[in-house]
Amino acid sequence: MTQLTSAYALHEALRQPSLAEALPAYIRERRWFGGKSRTIARAQIRDAVPFPASAPLAYLCFVQISYAEGLDDCYLLPLARAEGLQADALREDMPQAVVRSQGDTLGAPAIFDAVYDPAFCQALLDAIGGAARAPGLSLALVAEPTSSFARLRGQGDLAPRISKAEQSNTSIIYGDRLILKLFRRIVAGQNPDLEIGRYLTEQGQFGQIAPVAGAITIEEQGAEPAVLGMLMGFVPNVGDAWGRMLELLGELRGQIGPGQQPPPSGDGAALAPEAERLFAPTLGAARTLGQRTAELHLALAAPTDDPAFAAEPFGADVAAADVAAMHALADRVFANARLWLERQPEADRADVLAILAGEQAIRARFDALASRPLTALRTRAHGDYHLGQVLALPDGDFVIIDFEGEPARSLAERRAKRSPLRDVAGMLRSFDYAAATALTGDAQLESWGRSWYAWVAAAFLGSYLRTVQGAAFMPQQQGEFDVLLDAFLIEKAVYELQYELDNRPDWVRIPAQGILRLVQS
Repeated sequence: MTQLTSAYALHEALRQPSLAEALPAYIRERRWFGGKSRTIARAQIRDAVPFPASAPLAYLCFVQISYAEGLDDCYLLPLARAEGLQADALREDMPQAVVRSQGDTLGAPAIFDAVYDPAFCQALLDAIGGAARAPGLSLALVAEPTSSFARLRGQGDLAPRISKAEQSNTSIIYGDRLILKLFRRIVAGQNPDLEIGRYLTEQGQFGQIAPVAGAITIEEQGAEPAVLGMLMGFVPNVGDAWGRMLELLGELRGQIGPGQQPPPSGDGAALAPEAERLFAPTLGAARTLGQRTAELHLALAAPTDDPAFAAEPFGADVAAADVAAMHALADRVFANARLWLERQPEADRADVLAILAGEQAIRARFDALASRPLTALRTRAHGDYHLGQVLALPDGDFVIIDFEGEPARSLAERRAKRSPLRDVAGMLRSFDYAAATALTGDAQLESWGRSWYAWVAAAFLGSYLRTVQGAAFMPQQQGEFDVLLDAFLIEKAVYELQYELDNRPDWVRIPAQGILRLVQS
């Protein structure tokens, strides 16, 4: 598409009450909306920045979401207006883009998400390359390239396309060289994804990342800037590690014969050859991933003069604060779970009811974290580490992406220094998700799923520990590693329960059953 309609017509459309009325339903259905468990009371455009400033194709709209309870959110929704055949084509071919049609007749104008307009996407890239500024009523957009931009962009035209991966953000791919991540939920302050990505790009000690090429921020007088977009080098890949693992597990599922039992995990030495034969592809991938995870943690723990990345001790006050935060998380999640139970049929309630009945056992595992002095150090880490945050390369290696942190946590929490073992716990939980997704349906398959998880978790953990052996951030006392990892695994599973309640209610069983197994182990 080219410039679809006049800036004046678009500006007038944004002021219509009918658009504000359409926003809640549209936003609620988007994968990137993180408040699905909450009731939207109102959605209104708080500010809008014409973009590009010289000849606007769209308005970068900042939509304030007010809920029936709790604090408001702000979401980025770039809006454009199409007419005639172009509007009809949008309604026919990309209905997910259309926020509101201004009429029921053929050719009626449509207000749509501008990321589906290639010209708008190209303008975003040009803005970064040209270090552009675009003023709004109270906001100003600022785009800037990094020193790596020219090298990563290269020469020639780069046709934009929207990534089909379902994410909490929106990704625009330019040719096979660059990818722009648009952050939909806007939070003022230092974005850890950009911060860590830029640090690793400039530091150069860990190359298995997507290097940062530029950023788009929004500035408001009297407030901290907020990051809207982050431009990175595109990494050719065969999908994320989640998809690759499910593919391999699908092959394993097809090889399981009637009545065939999996290798138990009790006697590792005696059963290793059989497990290696059955699970070889996934065990190899887990070992490589364990090594890359360890190398990432070593790079983030390297000596530095940057206070945002310097390692710090794990004092008693920090441990107590972490335990308090774990209990606060449990308070929120279990309260939400009780509300969720009220809306569920009896058949879907058993796992969550069992969790609530065992709440004190869960909290006791959190308390163990503060029951002893800790020798481990705190560093920056990934923060939301799972198989979906890792790209699988054609040669079997991996690249680690998305350092944004857990989206339900505050910016301060996501930037806080913590034990890197939280990342380890996140990946182990992701392996459990993979097993629960691919090897389910009957008791035999679930038995294979539990066996596979035990072996692949051991392969990942063994490779990780070999690579970080002697690192200062690792626990130095016997038993400390187990206490830390145990608390982090349960904390992660409780967080997952909250995420699924908010975003994917049909997946609640996976973290719920994970919590029960962890507490019973």
